[in-house]
Amino acid sequence: MKQGRFLKLVNSTPYDWVKTTSHSYELLTFPLPDRVKADNTASIYVEWESEITEYQGYTIGEALYRLEGTTDTFQVQARGDNNLVILVVYCENLITDCTEVGEIIPLDLSPEGCAVFILSGSHGNYSLIDVDQEFFLKESQINYREKGTRKGLGILNTGYNSVNAYWEEETNSAANISDLHFPGDKKWDSCLVEVRGIYNNQSFTIEIKEDGALIAKEEFSLKKDEIRVIERKIEKVCSIDVTGQLKAPGFLKGGGYIYLTCTYDPSEQYKSETVTWNTTTQEVSHIDNLCLYGDKLWEKCEIYIKGYEKSETGCMLTLISNGEIQENGRILWTELIGSQSRTFSFQIHKKVSLLAVGYITSPAWTNARVTITLTGFYK
Repeated sequence: MKQGRFLKLVNSTPYDWVKTTSHSYELLTFPLPDRVKADNTASIYVEWESEITEYQGYTIGEALYRLEGTTDTFQVQARGDNNLVILVVYCENLITDCTEVGEIIPLDLSPEGCAVFILSGSHGNYSLIDVDQEFFLKESQINYREKGTRKGLGILNTGYNSVNAYWEEETNSAANISDLHFPGDKKWDSCLVEVRGIYNNQSFTIEIKEDGALIAKEEFSLKKDEIRVIERKIEKVCSIDVTGQLKAPGFLKGGGYIYLTCTYDPSEQYKSETVTWNTTTQEVSHIDNLCLYGDKLWEKCEIYIKGYEKSETGCMLTLISNGEIQENGRILWTELIGSQSRTFSFQIHKKVSLLAVGYITSPAWTNARVTITLTGFYK
């Protein structure tokens, strides 16, 4: 069984980080980039088979980086530790304001955390911020500014947090990309999509959507272990969906992994309340009990519709607010083939009841199967 964790390398120095050597055990996928440019961030997914955690106390993967134009070097290491894989930085020839040469810095202490390594400053005057999630949110903004971090792409704002999602599929024909959905309860800063091929050749269509509206679409082919990275700035409160399709070449098998990382500003985050309805039918089924009461001032709401493999679903929906049809609340005939999904967002700004009504049916000789989620957001 595979496990994994996201790793973010934040280079806030005037030097590119150049990878000079790298190796890892076969059971570990350790795709660290060859170069992390100055004032840039690299986000990767470290993945391993469960058997590798038996190597307790051993270094099972490492990559050596040199700060270009200097003699300063450090290693990013993966180590087996008590049935986990932990990520650390070994200061091979690196001195910072809080570490000496040879020190080891743990980057993450929890299986679900995103490991982050942030280095700022210049030769002889480096500042290191090595943070867990709580410190990252409460302390690092002040520390970063006091230490004079250079302004880069904006992605280095340490007030940001991140969430991750993962999709994996293999197919002999085509498969819809699904379950890469983040609701519109946050002010998202950026969205990073990393796509990796599994077999010798497969093609992908990747779509990134804000509040259901398409903002990016790319079509490409990848060979085995080849990686394509797509990054978009968001800088707004909205839902984020990554959808599309994986296609196998001819009669051969195709497959892929997708790792999604979205950063957000936790100071601009809504509370939410959610109700869900799901069913499977061969005829017509009327949507029931999708209601949010008018006891809160709803800033906005969204309706997320998700289909399932081996089904084809058609649906008609209307959003009712305070007994009247919400502006732009008529969702006309929408078809979901397989596990396709759609997100519809509405601005409310009122203390009203919200009700999603309508029906689903199958437009083909298969079952219609769907999950519909109504979510309201409030401060």
